[in-house]
Amino acid sequence: MGEREFTNGYAIPPRIVDVPDDQALALFDLDGTLTTPGSELIIQKFINDVQIGAYSTRKELTDLFKKWKEENEKGANPDYQQYLTDVGDSWARLLAREGYNPTRPELMQITENWFEKKGKLEIKDYAGGVIDTVRERLIRPIMVTGAPFPIAFHFARHLGIEHAFGMEVEVDSHERYLDIVKHNTGLANAKLTVCDRLKEKGRKILFAMGDTHADSELWYAAIGTLSTDSSRSDGKGRAVFINPRPEALAECKRWCAGILAKKKLIVIEQHTARWGVIKIIRTLLDEILEENLMKNGLIDRVE
Repeated sequence: MGEREFTNGYAIPPRIVDVPDDQALALFDLDGTLTTPGSELIIQKFINDVQIGAYSTRKELTDLFKKWKEENEKGANPDYQQYLTDVGDSWARLLAREGYNPTRPELMQITENWFEKKGKLEIKDYAGGVIDTVRERLIRPIMVTGAPFPIAFHFARHLGIEHAFGMEVEVDSHERYLDIVKHNTGLANAKLTVCDRLKEKGRKILFAMGDTHADSELWYAAIGTLSTDSSRSDGKGRAVFINPRPEALAECKRWCAGILAKKKLIVIEQHTARWGVIKIIRTLLDEILEENLMKNGLIDRVE
């Protein structure tokens, strides 16, 4: 599938109201979901490859990455939400402090160059097929990720995802970055806000896919749950927990036991073959569409 240009402009993240309401939606995380799973975030790989900002702030970020990896390897079970918050704050400082600090348009060009050389190599082999499967069923894919928007944009465009919500840092009137995180959409509460606003505008979320418990708000939105009380699912959609790390799967079994038991949330383990992932997603989407057509009285059950 060839790349598709965003319908909402080159470098400006979409507002909720810009997401068309003529199609049902499928929500996708990026890190570890559509890209290679592992302990390194996409932002970490970008920082390792591209020299921007002051050295001291880059070191601050790399030290955060290193500490997170070490604590995980020790089984210390560090707070993932706090980790994402710290990464976002450090990213904002990196863009705002003295050093090589690009403007927003300059950063978009830098991230595009990085994506073409290295970033797109991180895309999982099944990702394009999954997005094609969604679009073929006239469901609109949306990316909701904690990766900085200037990075996430290029992954989304390459995959044919026309709308992406990523971490944003405030800019001044000259499009220079300020040391203020505007939205950190890696955090569960920020993902919940995106889902709530989409639903408030009448958008129907039928499917979601993520790789950590931080993506649970995407899952709940697709399944129809009104809160983290998983017994309140009304069966509108399905969700996929893909490439789970052992500790993330254990946490999910505690907090998402209800939707796991009802098979509203499906686990796809790491190393599942490309064709296997696409087949599972295709089956889930067809089940969703059939059930929704039945609920609306448009078809009888297909035997």
